Amino acid sequence: MLADTIAAENRRLTRNRTTFFWGFLFIPLLALASEIVGRVFMHSDLPADLRALPVDMADQLVKAFGEAGGPMTILLSLIGAAALFAGDYRWETWRLVTPRASRTSLFLAKAVTFAGWSLVTILLIGVLDASVAWIGGLLDGSRLTFGLQAGEFVRQLVAVTLIAWAQLLFAGALAALAATATRSMIAAIMIPLGAFIGLFLVQNRYPIEDIAADWWKILLIPGHAFDIGRVFLAGLPTLPGQTVPTEPGAAAIVGILLWLLIGLGGGLAVFVRQDLSKE
Repeated sequence: MLADTIAAENRRLTRNRTTFFWGFLFIPLLALASEIVGRVFMHSDLPADLRALPVDMADQLVKAFGEAGGPMTILLSLIGAAALFAGDYRWETWRLVTPRASRTSLFLAKAVTFAGWSLVTILLIGVLDASVAWIGGLLDGSRLTFGLQAGEFVRQLVAVTLIAWAQLLFAGALAALAATATRSMIAAIMIPLGAFIGLFLVQNRYPIEDIAADWWKILLIPGHAFDIGRVFLAGLPTLPGQTVPTEPGAAAIVGILLWLLIGLGGGLAVFVRQDLSKE
């Protein structure tokens, strides 16, 4: 039943071409265009000896996937999330859909659909950015290098990709909660945006001063959780010869999962109790 519901939700989303394009495909294309334009200007402005410097493809790949969950990606992903979780309220189609599957299945189908296409967005951004860097290096006559061991590279690439994906899932979770609580597509976009601004201010108000002692900041403030979680999972040094200890690293992972649970679990709890007879 859940698989059928997911397939139906996925079909509804992809057939809504405008929402699907702006929510999940526009940012990869924008990233591609920006990277190409940047390479063109760099090629024309930099002297030949600088253009020919070695290009570390391992670094380019990790950087591309790590930056894929940036603010613009998050902002436009809210369009897709709002359409998924608030669309049935807007078009008053819940009373037609709910007899066909359980409410839990309907909500989870939307969450899985958003998660799947969010991952596709992250992968497209990373692959396209890294491809432009690779092609640009070849056109510049640069020597292509690979500065990481295979195991280290895979760990870093998977870590930054997972955290970038988690950032989009967090945005989608907040949109799901806002959409079900307000039954409004506009609120499903504006409330998460307001929450992100507030959480950004809180993150700046309570910076990490001692990574071991400030574990509660990492656990409760999602910006810190994403930053520390990325470094911890990738095994990157915070200072020469130092890495993130296990306790704050675990706090970061738990914090990310906690915020996802608040959004998706809260949205589901509201949804299963709603009167949808007129929706």
